[in-house]
Amino acid sequence: MGWYRSSEEAQRGFCTRCGSALFWQRDGSDHVSVMAGAFDEPGGLAAGYHIFCADKGEFYAVDDGLPSFQAGRPASASSG
Repeated sequence: MGWYRSSEEAQRGFCTRCGSALFWQRDGSDHVSVMAGAFDEPGGLAAGYHIFCADKGEFYAVDDGLPSFQAGRPASASSG
């Protein structure tokens, strides 16, 4: 596993063997978000909320009733 700085605010983790993106972490946070695609069989996973909705393409609809945030996950949002 390796890390790289993906922005001024966060770093991302990846597999140094194949390059797959695995997780990311905002600077100063103890919360690490794991990419759902990092699992071979992600059965049983369910979304808890939507983040960065301000950046979504206009062709995407976020209409499933889950909480939506214009930017990242607020500190008060449950991680599930």
